[in-house]
Amino acid sequence: MLHVKPLEDSEADEQVIALYSKIRDAFKLDTTPLFFQYMGRFPDFLEYIWGSIEKNIERESFWKLSDACKSTCLALFSDAYVPSVTAQSMIKELISRDTSSHFISAKLKNLSQTNAAIALLFVAMREAVKGWALSTKLLKDKYEDARYDRVTQSVEKEVETSIMEDASNIQLSRNTEQFDYVKFMVLVQSEVDDSQKKESHLHARLALEEYLVENCQKVEIDLTYRTLAEYAQNYKNFDELVYLLSESFPTIAATRVIVSSIGTILLTSPLAGRVDS
Repeated sequence: MLHVKPLEDSEADEQVIALYSKIRDAFKLDTTPLFFQYMGRFPDFLEYIWGSIEKNIERESFWKLSDACKSTCLALFSDAYVPSVTAQSMIKELISRDTSSHFISAKLKNLSQTNAAIALLFVAMREAVKGWALSTKLLKDKYEDARYDRVTQSVEKEVETSIMEDASNIQLSRNTEQFDYVKFMVLVQSEVDDSQKKESHLHARLALEEYLVENCQKVEIDLTYRTLAEYAQNYKNFDELVYLLSESFPTIAATRVIVSSIGTILLTSPLAGRVDS
């Protein structure tokens, strides 16, 4: 298992808190994505890489690329995924409340765009770091250590949990729309977990990953392994950061794009009338 853990706002210094605020504002989010909270443990690197990411975010062409990624994933999984009968029943109940339906749609729209953007960014970082480092043999046999077993699955579960607001607190606050959104996201994750067992899902995921690799070349990330080392190697658990950037984060980011797509399909499924028994 990893030793490095996400750095929450309550633990962070002023430098990291300011960066987190910029990240949330840029992606129009209420919370800082867990990917960046891990990098918060390496504040000099986070500040450096955010400068590179921010240049992309400021370009209209980057958001057009993100939209294209989102649309591609949606098309792939519209063919690969069919909502279950249970999901159909639950979604009809959720969208029967107009306020919840509009709230979920708005949240999902922003989440879909954010997930596509983050996937492109982290795949671009992986290709920049891992491709360069492997070609110079800097990462050769680096991750055979037993502590890296099942790291990606563990971090992915943390990411899944982090995007869910505390359901019990929301229920106590009697905010019906937010509570319905939490129930919706739990339902979506359950559908994704079931869909992953099917061959059609695997083919669609492979096509998405190929698309991300091909199109991440249009993302301008100023990063190499040496640059990463320059800004982060003096911090504890540097090797784990390298692993996250070159292995876990790109994989998890691609999964979040799929989650968004399946959420979109599920939200519109009553109109399509497609069910899978």
